[in-house]
Amino acid sequence: MVNRSRKKTEKPLSGNIVSQSELARMFGVGRDKINGFINKGMSIYDTKGRQKAKRFDSAVCIEWYTQHSVAQVTGEDEHLSFDEIKRRTVLTDLKIKEIDLMLKEERFADIDLVLEDLALALAVVRSRIMSIKNISPQLEHLEEREIEEKIGAEVVLALEELSEFGVLT
Repeated sequence: MVNRSRKKTEKPLSGNIVSQSELARMFGVGRDKINGFINKGMSIYDTKGRQKAKRFDSAVCIEWYTQHSVAQVTGEDEHLSFDEIKRRTVLTDLKIKEIDLMLKEERFADIDLVLEDLALALAVVRSRIMSIKNISPQLEHLEEREIEEKIGAEVVLALEELSEFGVLT
């Protein structure tokens, strides 16, 4: 439910007093949308504008709009249409079916176990790559192309070990 009341201990908001057109421009909507907001509970500052036009306190309207938007997203808005309720129900049912399917196909994993396996995989690869420097005495007498091949082969072995971990496949 949208909380439209302010605590008496709070300092009242005070923004710029603007016309309906100015408020619509601030929100990036048309004047008809502002009328819709008024129908949903947004307050009017007064009707002392040109030709008794409605005027609005911008700070109060922004606060109302924020509360209204949050209420819509969280489902606490009492002004949900039947179509919106139906849409949300269908979407929820689809999400539940998707989760059930993922559970049946065992596509969910315990994140802590995944992180442990990944840490182990990376430690093995790091160790393998760090050990490449240990083959440097074997490389001294080789040509540049042969050195590149040996180092490349070690890197490939490290990556193959990484790909063998079930978490990453």
